[in-house]
Amino acid sequence: TMVCHGEELTLNATVQGGVMDHAGNTNGIVKWYYAYENGTAQSISLGGTNVHYTPELAGYYQFIARYEGQLGSGCNLSDHTTQVTVNPRPTATFTSGDGMTICSNDYQQIAHLVITLTGRAPFSFIVKNETTGEYQTINTNLTTYTYSVVPDRTSIYRIIYLKDANGCEAVVSDLDAAIVNVSNIQFTEGIYATECGESDENGNAVVRIPFTVISGTAGTFTAEYLNTDYSVFNFSGDVAGNAESGYYLEFSAPQTPGNYAVRIKIDECSYDITVRTLFSNQFATAQYGKNIIEQRWDDVVVVNNNIDGYKFVSYQWYRNGEMIPGATGQYYQEVGGLSGFYSVRLIAQDLATGNMIEYMTCDFASADTKAVKVYPVPAKTYQEITIELDLTEEELNGALLDIFDMKGGLVQRINSVQPVTKVSGFVAQGTYFGRILTGTNEIKTVKFIIVK
Repeated sequence: TMVCHGEELTLNATVQGGVMDHAGNTNGIVKWYYAYENGTAQSISLGGTNVHYTPELAGYYQFIARYEGQLGSGCNLSDHTTQVTVNPRPTATFTSGDGMTICSNDYQQIAHLVITLTGRAPFSFIVKNETTGEYQTINTNLTTYTYSVVPDRTSIYRIIYLKDANGCEAVVSDLDAAIVNVSNIQFTEGIYATECGESDENGNAVVRIPFTVISGTAGTFTAEYLNTDYSVFNFSGDVAGNAESGYYLEFSAPQTPGNYAVRIKIDECSYDITVRTLFSNQFATAQYGKNIIEQRWDDVVVVNNNIDGYKFVSYQWYRNGEMIPGATGQYYQEVGGLSGFYSVRLIAQDLATGNMIEYMTCDFASADTKAVKVYPVPAKTYQEITIELDLTEEELNGALLDIFDMKGGLVQRINSVQPVTKVSGFVAQGTYFGRILTGTNEIKTVKFIIVK
């Protein structure tokens, strides 16, 4: 007979004619004994023909029914022995892979969970993903089974059922579980632009990179510039933000405009992004003494194509972050006057290598022209023009007035601007534009017409 450990046995013994002698006395009893692994017999009960017993250990047992007492015939009954094998319950244990972390963005990463089985093969067991509620039934002849999974989030895998070839089922409370951590972090953009107007303590550009944590943790990170020429900008530190307000990374970038390949590592998982240092007027002025974008009059913005080392060959203008269809020239004119923030995507030829490089400028705020009045309009050739400026004393201090013709050529420059400034000497008819650079580095524009 074979049973599974923990199962209760019922031991039955009968004596033909009962245990009474010929006079009807009941001075004889049946007692049960067991011998474990051929050891010394141990008493189970004080007496009884029907006994319930649960073996404490798995193994080989001999159960002995012994009649004790005198039968009427004057003879004692011999012992009766039965053999029982108590099979151990099978077990399943995760012996490798528990607690490992895989990266959701690496499709070649697989979590291999090694399960060690005890008992008699073949085995049948069920694994449940407690995170998703999915089940999988597995049949195997192996005592070491590798269960491979690719979860999309941190998941707990629990063995909820196990049965071996002896028909014994595992005790549920003894079955094992394993956790597979998944670092699933989403970077929504491929290119992250630097913050215009912000710099670190060394004057370098600063980039802020938001991201979303689907699963995993976001405690620390490293940022590695893949071009070793910029390894000075490599950074490691704490992730900023939180789950409620959002997580982000912030670190320095080169001042020089361009795109830089950066490898971000969080939770030992790597993410390749591009950091784009925007072409700013501040950089162009500091390095070359010229702005990259300038406002001409009240309705035109223009890219300065005289920046040393850059030869711009393609343009695409944007207004308030939205691409302007068809605005692909060095100049852009807004019908009705400029209003908002303008930027431009540039393709330039590297004069050293001949390669084409893409740049993006910072937003350029169009100037407010409401503070400028001009009369008479139109004026005649050689007639004096009056320009009234509603400016503060600080704005007037050091202000300059440049007047351009329709082709963008400089006609006059007035170094001493007053609240009421008079200009004359226009010999040619046409449209003229005035640009006032205030003492606070703001731009005001005005347009007027000269006729014969």
